[in-house]
Amino acid sequence: MQTGDYFNFRTMMRYLYRIAMILSLCPASVLSAQSVTDTVDYLALEQTIADLRIAGNFLAAAQLENELGIKYLYELNDTDRAISQLLKTIYSLESLKDSVHASRAREDLARIYTSKRYYQEALFHFDILQSFYLRKDKMQAGIIQSAIADTYIAMDSLQKAIPYYQSVEKLIEENEPSILDEIHDASIKALTRKGYAIAGLTDTSAVDFGGLVDNATELHPINLLNNGHRYRSLGQVRLARYYYLRCIEEKGVDEIMHRDALFQLAEIHKNLQQWNTAYQYLARYSVINDSLINDRRQRVIDRLLVQYMTHEREAKIRELTKDQKISDFQNRLQNVLTFSLLFGSAIVLIGAYFTIRNYQHRFNVNQIIHSQTEEINRQRITELENNVKIESMHSMIQGQEAERERVAKDLHDSLGGLLSTVKLHFDAIQSQSANVGKMQEYQRAYTLLDEACNEVRQISNDLQPSALHKLGLVPAVNDLINRVRTADAPTIDFHHYGINGSVDPRVSLNVFRIVQELLSNSLKHSGATNISLVLTQTHDALSVVVQDNGKGYQPGTTPMGMGTENISSRVNYLKGDLSIHSVIGEGTTTQIDIPV
Repeated sequence: MQTGDYFNFRTMMRYLYRIAMILSLCPASVLSAQSVTDTVDYLALEQTIADLRIAGNFLAAAQLENELGIKYLYELNDTDRAISQLLKTIYSLESLKDSVHASRAREDLARIYTSKRYYQEALFHFDILQSFYLRKDKMQAGIIQSAIADTYIAMDSLQKAIPYYQSVEKLIEENEPSILDEIHDASIKALTRKGYAIAGLTDTSAVDFGGLVDNATELHPINLLNNGHRYRSLGQVRLARYYYLRCIEEKGVDEIMHRDALFQLAEIHKNLQQWNTAYQYLARYSVINDSLINDRRQRVIDRLLVQYMTHEREAKIRELTKDQKISDFQNRLQNVLTFSLLFGSAIVLIGAYFTIRNYQHRFNVNQIIHSQTEEINRQRITELENNVKIESMHSMIQGQEAERERVAKDLHDSLGGLLSTVKLHFDAIQSQSANVGKMQEYQRAYTLLDEACNEVRQISNDLQPSALHKLGLVPAVNDLINRVRTADAPTIDFHHYGINGSVDPRVSLNVFRIVQELLSNSLKHSGATNISLVLTQTHDALSVVVQDNGKGYQPGTTPMGMGTENISSRVNYLKGDLSIHSVIGEGTTTQIDIPV
């Protein structure tokens, strides 16, 4: 073995020997305050921590740092050094990602802050612990929430403390009783002595002792008392004893917390078999407890005495008021007789008033009924007249359509057939003599004949659109637009939305005629370069919108032509609404809404 290796071996053995010495003094837990005994020298412990860090055993070093901080607290009562040491411990453990031991060290630090009245620092660390335990352990989270509430009580911020206590109460109801129950009980008593009424409070001692501290503006010892409860539940007796001693020595501690801390100290020393010290604390506890019981007993006696004296006074008052009641009864009887007479007279007058009022009301009701009857009759007459007009329009439109159909058939079958026959003869003449086809008069006559055939066909389609009956409304409108579209005609944009084959044929025919008339008016009179046609069908209405960019007119002053009257008649027949908006120089917009 070389010299360097031997030196490293001796150094490692020395470190292992010191670690064994420390571990022999902490059999239960490396993070327990009891694990470091009074015999360990502080400098030796600090040197051991340094050696462990040199050896690379950072977790053991961090755990011993926590032991050293706790030792500073309960052996030397040096809170500043304890806080500094615990901050180092938390940093080291979090660097090693040991969140469990880091949280325990952080709780020790937060409770030291509360004992030093560094409330904001304590709340900062308690909030971190609450977030950690809510994910890991609900019971530990409840203990931290109780500590937060105690801190707010010490800060005299009761309204901020109440939600945390309510959360803890809910947690206690959902789980078996534990140390959290005892801590919560002490906090509830503190809240009551602060003057806050607890709804549904079952602990009668809190109510009975609530009046003992009338000016209880200082309840800082609640943190110390519950810190002691917490460490006693963890088995850390020395830390628990430290906080109980701080509680009874604290300036401003009330008798209830003083008594509870003395009882816990007596229990701790009894478990340690330190009988003399336990007896001394128990004797002091008995003196304060007897004083509290005597005070409560005296207050009960005072309350009963007040009730007795109140009862006696009430009896005398009843005797004095008995004669007064008799006199009052006689006066009341006289008043009743007088009142009865006045009441009878009033009843007669009221009866007469209501009789006259009822007659007047019936007269007015009869007049209202008569006027309503006349109005109903006028409405019926108007409705009958409208029905007659609708029937007349229906008959007129049916007659027009029937006549259109007859004329269209005659034109198509008779005149159209005749012109087709003449055209065939012209073709036969041209086939027999080629020179005839070259004659200018022949060509002119043939062209006029062809135009006549087209004109007859167009008039027949206008009178009776076959596309409407065969294909429906949209194809018929497209066919109409194609027939009127020429090179010098305005541009016609046609859009349709939701149009299906379920439209009633009667409605389709009338809508087609309305569109035909609107397009004809725009082409003949507007001088527009662009015409827009939109058909829209919803579940209960069919809408027609025709818009052009022509010269426009004034609807109120320009007389209506036959085409416009025809459109109005068809809209009225379909029980629709007609709206025309026109501005001179800007064009015309016509909108028609028809129920379907």
